Amino acid sequence: MTGIVALGHDHRTMTLAKWMQQNGLSPGAVAEAAGVHLVTVYNWRRGRRLPKAERVHAIARRIGAPPHLLRPDRPDLFPPPAETV
Repeated sequence: MTGIVALGHDHRTMTLAKWMQQNGLSPGAVAEAAGVHLVTVYNWRRGRRLPKAERVHAIARRIGAPPHLLRPDRPDLFPPPAETV
């Protein structure tokens, strides 16, 4: 799989699980695109595990997700988009 294109959504209040649901992506599709095991995606969605910070941008590009959804615990490294006025 070459990657997954994200649809437009409000990413300020989005979680990875919600983003996947709204983009019609199964955990299997995300696992294949990200090059990780299916259990890894389930753990990301449930917040049990998080991708290593150095891999976040590569994974985000491959699955078409905003990086902050993969590491919501690190807004200093992966800030959510600023609100538009």
